[in-house]
Amino acid sequence: MSPTSTNQIAISALLMIALGGLQLGYGFERLIETAIGAAIGVVVNAMVVAPVRVLPVQTAISDLTQRSATMLRRVGDALAQPRDQGWLAEMHTEARTLQSERSRVHALLRQARESLRLNPRGGRYRRALADADELFQRLQPITIQIVGMSRAVHDLYSPDLVDDPSVIGMVEEIRRAAHDLEGLGRADAPGEPAPEPPALTAPYTIPRPDPDHWVLIGSLMEDLRRVRGRITGELE
Repeated sequence: MSPTSTNQIAISALLMIALGGLQLGYGFERLIETAIGAAIGVVVNAMVVAPVRVLPVQTAISDLTQRSATMLRRVGDALAQPRDQGWLAEMHTEARTLQSERSRVHALLRQARESLRLNPRGGRYRRALADADELFQRLQPITIQIVGMSRAVHDLYSPDLVDDPSVIGMVEEIRRAAHDLEGLGRADAPGEPAPEPPALTAPYTIPRPDPDHWVLIGSLMEDLRRVRGRITGELE
């Protein structure tokens, strides 16, 4: 129970004692009535099939993973060919929706944990919920990095970036990371085929970044390193 609930219980008990104190055995009678009500509640909860909210969590995490991979691929597309400010603004707006989707998954996880508490069928679902929670913990920082990459491209974009050899190679690595992120979401999904081997097999190295674009290139490289580390499990 929350701290508010526990405080309310104590206040309610004091009020009952104060208002019913003139009757002998009032507190004992209320204790018996409460125990009977609690017992009935436990019996009804055991007899009626209580809802288990694990599947919605798994679906939401899978959707968030695929959505994150799509947005990461969009960041790569922004660097693959010249884009106008309208396209960049739309891309960044879509990337920011990952924040609300992440909050939604967090709320669903909380509901799923509550649905398994005192649930007779909870034991068989707790492992699946723990696996989904572990994947979500890896996915949360990835979504943060993707939003940051989108913001950096939106703020520091220049059309001549697409001709930079370092950026051309980085686009390919970003798309590989998106491919591996999609595989991360399918790795434990029931009924899904085994994921393909990771495409991002080695870190990408830039010997000497362009002096005009080094801030953006350096920012994207660091974010890409963190995304890759979360996908492969090197960063925990």
